Amino acid sequence: MSSKRLYLVVTVAILGYLIAWYISDSFDSEKVRGERVLICGASTGIGEGLAYQYARFGAKLVLVSRRKEALEKVAARCRELGAQQADYIIADLSTLDAAQAMVKVCQNWFLGQKSIKQTGKGLDGIYIAAKL
Repeated sequence: MSSKRLYLVVTVAILGYLIAWYISDSFDSEKVRGERVLICGASTGIGEGLAYQYARFGAKLVLVSRRKEALEKVAARCRELGAQQADYIIADLSTLDAAQAMVKVCQNWFLGQKSIKQTGKGLDGIYIAAKL
């Protein structure tokens, strides 16, 4: 591993720890129960981990990824972990048509909701935040 890459990995790890430490005192998992959460890149990596964590909190999930088989397994595991709902959308969000179709589906699904809970950019996907 190059020293530049090692520096980046260590920096991201420290930043992640500091963020987790900062929000740990104020985070209430009960506020997530029953809320609708959209997670893109949910079949592997960070997105998969987020899906499992939100499932443990009892959220209603929409999981998005390109790989159907992997998404089906993640959705099933989320239901086992306590997600009130775990649906999925097969989409390659690198194409505009797929992204627009996903937005239309989610607009209907999130209708009446103030916001989507997860936000930020991750290594395996883009976690979308929007006021609808």
